[in-house]
Parts: sequence; C-alpha cells; structure tokens
Amino acid sequence: MRVMHLATRTCVGTALILSGCVVNEYDIEMQATGEGLERTLRVSKAESPEPQLTEAERNRIRDEYRQPELEKVESAYRYHGRFPRRLPNDIGGYGTHWRLVSPCGSATLYLERFRGNDDLVALQNQRQQAVQDAVNLLAGWLATETAGKPDSEQLLEFIRTTFRHDLQNISLYLLTADLWTTSGDFNHLHESQISERIALYLLERDYVTQDDLPVLLRALWTQDVAATLSFVNAVVVRKLKIDPASGEQLLGFLNDRDVALQRLENYLRTTPDFEKLQGARPEEERDRVQPVDVLSQYLMLAFLPAGFLKGHDVVTARLTPPVAPFVTNGTSFDDPPTIDWEFRIEPLSTAETGHAEPSRQLPQLAFAGWAQPDVDYQRARFGKTVLDGQDLAQFNLWYHGLSAPEQQEWETFLASRRPGRQLISNMKAFRFASERGPGRPVENEPLVNWPVKLIERKLNQP
Repeated sequence: MRVMHLATRTCVGTALILSGCVVNEYDIEMQATGEGLERTLRVSKAESPEPQLTEAERNRIRDEYRQPELEKVESAYRYHGRFPRRLPNDIGGYGTHWRLVSPCGSATLYLERFRGNDDLVALQNQRQQAVQDAVNLLAGWLATETAGKPDSEQLLEFIRTTFRHDLQNISLYLLTADLWTTSGDFNHLHESQISERIALYLLERDYVTQDDLPVLLRALWTQDVAATLSFVNAVVVRKLKIDPASGEQLLGFLNDRDVALQRLENYLRTTPDFEKLQGARPEEERDRVQPVDVLSQYLMLAFLPAGFLKGHDVVTARLTPPVAPFVTNGTSFDDPPTIDWEFRIEPLSTAETGHAEPSRQLPQLAFAGWAQPDVDYQRARFGKTVLDGQDLAQFNLWYHGLSAPEQQEWETFLASRRPGRQLISNMKAFRFASERGPGRPVENEPLVNWPVKLIERKLNQP
C-alpha cells in the first residue's frame, strides 16, 4: 500500500513540478483593537520592479481602503485602513471581524476567505463534465480505431460506463482534498488520506496490481509513453476478461507510440471540441492550438490542482490579537501573541482579467478566536473566572440572543449574586419576565438553562 501511495503522490507531484511561478505576493498585517482590525496590505512581486496589478484590481483596492492614490514603498504597493467589522475585499474574497461583549468579558472571531470558488455544486459539476467530455473523446477515438474488431463493443461499453464512473469518483476525491489542505497545493494530500483512498480504490477495482507498480512508476518517472500504453493494454485485457491475443488484436495499434499519437491527433482534429478551442483563441493564436490540447484541457480541469501551468499568487498574513487564541487554523506564537498564515491562491480570474475560465479552487480560509474575560466581574459573582476561551464565546452568543430588556434583567439579577452554595440554585430558579407571563408554552426550556449548566460545570471543576 505504501508503494501505491507513492505512485499516487508521483502523479500529483508531476503536476506540481510543472505548475507555474508566483505572480504576486500579498502580505497582510492585522492588529486587533477594541474597535476592530487595523489592516496593512503590501503587494509586491519577487525579483520584479513592481507587482502585476490590473487596473480593475488597483481601483477596487483603492476603494476598499478609501485611499485616492497608491502608496509605493520599495517596489511594493502599500495600503492601510481600519475596519470595525466587515473586512476589505482587497485580495478577493470575504472576511469579517466579530467582537461580542457581555458583562463577563469579550470574545472575538476573525474569519476570512481568499479568492477561490465556494460554490461546491458548480465545482463538482465542472469536474464531472470535464470527465464526461474527456471520456467522450476517448470513446470516439477508440470507436474509430477498433470498428469491426472482436470485443470492440465490450470495450466501448466499459469506457462509457464503468471507466467514466471511476474517473468521476477519483476527480471528486481530489476535489475533496481541497477541503483539507491549507497550503493551496496538493503537498498535504496525506492530511486527508486522499492518496491512500485513491490507491485502494484502484487496487480494489483491479486497475493496478502490486506487480504493476514498479513498471508503472518507471513509466511515470521517465515519461515513457510506450510503457504507459503497454500498461493500458494490460489493464484493458484484465478488465474485459479477454485473453492477451484478443487484446493484441483489439489494441495492437497502441504498441507503436508514434502511430498511436498521430492517429489520436488526427481524430481530435476532426472534433467540434477542437474547433471550439480554436475559436476561443485570438485569431493570431489559432494555428498554435494542438489537437492534443483538446483532451488535455479536460484532464487538467478534472484532475489537476488549480493554477496548473498558469502560476499562483502567495498570501502571507499575520494577526496580532491582545491574547493568545483559543482556536485558529494558523500558526500561533506567544510573547507577543501572533498568528501566521501562508497560502497559495489562484490568480485573479474572469472578473478581473477576462480569462475564459472561472476559478476552480476552493477558497483558502483563515480563522482565529480569542477571549478576554472580565476577571473582577466573574470573581465577584462566581468566586473565580469560570468563563474564558470558547466557553466565554458561547456564553456571549447566548447573551446577544437576548433582547435589550432581557439583558438588563440578567445583569440586574447577577449584580445581586455572590459566590456560595445558593448561587446555582438561585440561577436555575431565575425566569425572565417574558417567561413568567401568560401564554408561554410549558414545554419551552427556560432561557437560563444552557448558561447555568455551563457555569455549574465550570464551577465544579478544580
């Protein structure tokens, strides 16, 4: 299984080696204050006098930061602003800073996505359609090459049904990997066990065997097309359950690499897909479109990481909260508390650059939460600090779900409470005015039940 894992990682790794270079670098510095976040954005490009910013991007960032002119510092553009809640759509995406305050303290959540496409249904449909289009081309070519041969119909039925279905599953596995990785590439497939799952999927369905692996790896590492085609022939024989001689008669044309590739190109040149791809290019570039590009575009869309062969942008972000976070997906440091993130993101897509293809990468996500309990207030009422971190955040959510009169009732009630044996029983007996009036359904749980259970549990802890 470990060898199969290596084979799967090798396929993905080849895509990463071929992926493009860095287009722009976005460095974000954020300082949390009681009023929101102070945010500084620096846009640069390594080994370049200035970053590649479209006019639309320049205008959007200026509008978000309310800066009439760009400030240029050491070959980089710099922007600075203060944002109480909604964060600027500067790089592309959506972000928020949410601070909830109650008498017991404050809790703050920072949450931001960077670019990408968060429409999972559209991403799934896009990949599934790409597989369908690739299989249609492959089936059309094989129908031409194997017409009239024994086992031809069986081969085409396998390609159009079982093989297509399995390719769609593998494509979805790779889409799922995007949900787990936080680096913007596929270097961390092991985090989601995707490579192991794909390996087992292929082994279980007899697409590969353990004996195939050394030959397959050699073919991948050396880009040996002839060996790869020979492997394909062996798979077809095994999957169709035909003898090798019948397989040779059916797919013998694959033995000559040059002949097979030329026949494939000849077929692809006759397809509407090739005509459509040429038509999408500027007139002066149409002669440069190769027939194999038709099939490649579908395979890359279905299986390869976003940004393949077209570069990527890099985002580094640092947030300085007043205290250490109780939750984050970044790297947290102490003294002083800081949180760092780094992402690879797809370059700006259709709306910004006019490229024909929409984003096919899931957004990169950064989040952090921190809490600052009012120690004096809690000690005076509960005898110690019982609400901190996630507990304080949940309590504050409950508190902000109360109406203004209910908040005042709760604060008045707690103002007269002191630590002691009767504290919890008194809190459990408390009812808001809205709960004491006529017409209240008896099955409704009292509003104080949830926070009182939380406080009681914390009080009972040593």
